Amino acid sequence: MEVNKQKIHWELVFFIREFKEYVDINDLIELSLTSKLIRLKLSSTLFSCIEFNNQNLSMRSNYFANEEDKWQMKNRSIMKKFKSYSKRVFDRNSEFKSSIIDPFVNDIQLELGAYQEHVKEIKFLSLEKPCYYIFPISQIFTSLTKLTLFDVYINLNGFINAMKALENLKKLNLNLVAFEKLSRSVSYNEDIFSQSLSELNIDNCTISSSMLPNKPLKYLFDMNLEHSQFAIQFKPSFLPNLKALSLKSNDFPSYYINLWLAMNPHLLDIRFNIVNPREIELDLIAQNNTLQSLEIEFLLHEYYITSLDTPLLISIQYLNIRKIRARCPIVKELIFSCPNITKLELELMYYNEEYITDLESRLHNLKSLSLNLCELTETKFKIPKLVHTNCLNIILSTNSVEEFILPSENNLLIISISYTYKVVDIAEFREIHKFYANWNIDQKNDNILFTPN
Repeated sequence: MEVNKQKIHWELVFFIREFKEYVDINDLIELSLTSKLIRLKLSSTLFSCIEFNNQNLSMRSNYFANEEDKWQMKNRSIMKKFKSYSKRVFDRNSEFKSSIIDPFVNDIQLELGAYQEHVKEIKFLSLEKPCYYIFPISQIFTSLTKLTLFDVYINLNGFINAMKALENLKKLNLNLVAFEKLSRSVSYNEDIFSQSLSELNIDNCTISSSMLPNKPLKYLFDMNLEHSQFAIQFKPSFLPNLKALSLKSNDFPSYYINLWLAMNPHLLDIRFNIVNPREIELDLIAQNNTLQSLEIEFLLHEYYITSLDTPLLISIQYLNIRKIRARCPIVKELIFSCPNITKLELELMYYNEEYITDLESRLHNLKSLSLNLCELTETKFKIPKLVHTNCLNIILSTNSVEEFILPSENNLLIISISYTYKVVDIAEFREIHKFYANWNIDQKNDNILFTPN
């Protein structure tokens, strides 16, 4: 069915003469009241999650420039316009902020303020530097439980104030966030995060000290502007309600991760990147009897560690190890230290069938195995023969594999195959595998599913 996407302005429809001829005044009043009631009832759903991104903000007038063009395209004209004011008493940057930025932000705050009690989640996505001026409005949403910041610049002091104001915040995602520190008196070496947090994700965030945000013309429109940025390390804190912690940065030292683990021994889910696994105090993880999920990404490059001396991690049920390179013996040691895992995910830079079958045969509780294969060059891939696993997921980051050699006997109930950079023609795929009569082949979204007859 074709959907008519044209927006109907009902408040104008009621004034059309032909419409009023068929609907009397009582019906009009009833329609109006019903419409208002529906809007009120839907407010909690429609405004439960608000997303700020370049696309939806560009649909509004202004967006730090003129209504006709996006702000990114206004570099030359904006600078030319405000340079003409250089001989006046007032500052060009102050004029730009007060006449263009502030009205835009105030309009959004006024519009959304009526729904602040309904807003439970806010996302600031890929806004980069404009987010510096927009983010402060998040503080008015005191019922907020989830906040996501991705690829944005924000004021460090404004972020600290938001953490104080958002007392009900449960989930905080910080990914590629560039914090701007304008004052020496502002410190991130204090307890910043809300005690209500149950999930905290910090992924490759930076800090810089600069006064440039006070000059929005240069800060926003000078494409060649660069200033030094360093990895930010927020003070490790005891968060009594924290269940999931993710610390992913190439610059986080081992002792920093250890401090977080030591201060929060009650975690259910831990994820981190590490250069040298020996420097992580795995005993801290072993002492956590509540831990159920562990994800580790190895940042090894030129050397291989032959042993790890891993304690038993008996409470872990889900294990995810990423960036496994060839001849990395500590991976097996780490996996076998988790004898009770039911779900295992491995990102393999090098694939060896014997390596996988040996692992799987010794994990008696394993039910689900996921293999993310990065460097395959063969056109045929043999599905490994598995003993305990019921579900096998294969994710291919290369497009070379065209045919899968399926096992004649197996405990598998489902094999799911997906390509990262390839769209599969299901008819052609079925034709290639038509001789496997004991397997059904289906497609769900981007996944090819094999199920036994």
